[in-house]
Amino acid sequence: GDSAIVAAIAAARLRLRLLDITTCAGVLAAGDLDALRLAIADEYAQIAAALPEEAQRAFTENLQ
Repeated sequence: GDSAIVAAIAAARLRLRLLDITTCAGVLAAGDLDALRLAIADEYAQIAAALPEEAQRAFTENLQ
C-alpha cells in the first residue's frame, strides 16, 4: 500500500541524489571547460566502479 509507494519514492530520490554530480567538489572547482570535462568523467567513472560488473560494462560501453 502506501508504505511501499513511500519507500519506492524515497529510494528513487536517493538514486537521483547519488547521480547528481553537480555538487561534487571536482565539478564545482573546475575553472574551465577542459577541467569540467575531466571532473565529470572522473565522477562518472566513480559511479560506474560502484556498480555490479554487468552494469559497469554497460555503463562504460555507453561512455565510449
